Amino acid sequence: IPNDECLDLSNGWLAHFKTHANLKGLPDRQHLGVKGKKVCLTYAFTANADGSEKLQPTVTDKANKPHAFQNKTGAQLEFDYYNNAKAWMTTFFYQNWLLQWDCEL
Repeated sequence: IPNDECLDLSNGWLAHFKTHANLKGLPDRQHLGVKGKKVCLTYAFTANADGSEKLQPTVTDKANKPHAFQNKTGAQLEFDYYNNAKAWMTTFFYQNWLLQWDCEL
């Protein structure tokens, strides 16, 4: 791109846009005495090649009853929800998902 065709924006405009859009950059250094958030979710989306058949999304999280669900279950929110200490898709969760899919066929 030639220099005369580049869009030139001031730093004030960019800072205002970041504030307005609630955008935050990555920290360039670690703050002493502050632990970072360890948020971990595992998502599984399943569909056939042309997208005509889709299964409910599967979410694995650390929390047993997440506050964001507002006292609803994953089934009420139309997705499969599992939880364990590390938010991993375990063999037990995978077997349940596979058996549920087999029943739908």
